[in-house]
Amino acid sequence: AAEGLFPQVYPACVATTQFGHLPAVQSLDLAGPGGISWLIMAVNAALYGAARFPRGRVWALAGALAAFALNEGYGLRRLRSVDLEVEAALSAGRSLSVAVLQGDLPLLARNTEDSAERNIAFYRNLARAALAAAPAELVLWPHNSYERTLRFGADDPGLERPTLADGGL
Repeated sequence: AAEGLFPQVYPACVATTQFGHLPAVQSLDLAGPGGISWLIMAVNAALYGAARFPRGRVWALAGALAAFALNEGYGLRRLRSVDLEVEAALSAGRSLSVAVLQGDLPLLARNTEDSAERNIAFYRNLARAALAAAPAELVLWPHNSYERTLRFGADDPGLERPTLADGGL
């Protein structure tokens, strides 16, 4: 709720605070960044409850420990399974070449509908240059390289007919 209702207070997703501890962020594939943010806040709330309200201390601590342990256990298991998949692929002689793009666009030139076409052209040129330098099977663009906003009408509950904010698509 804090991230969704007060984006100015939390300019970055709370889940990004865990990037240094890989097991903690593996559950991104289950619940996305909101799930990890919820977990962090729930564990902190349970710890606060345990410190503030002695009567429910055991249950609050048990809940916080269980939530943390489940996420940590899933993360360690997921990391191990990915390692095994990569090891099997490499031993079978398979690999994937990846080009990771990170352009240097000024902040004021991003996240506006007016700059979308220019920024897409910038990343297309950057991708062409990267592929010319070293062929890759996969090209990754940054998450903020496409600034257009999709809109869905009230008459589209299945989210099947998106339009751009400017009306096109």
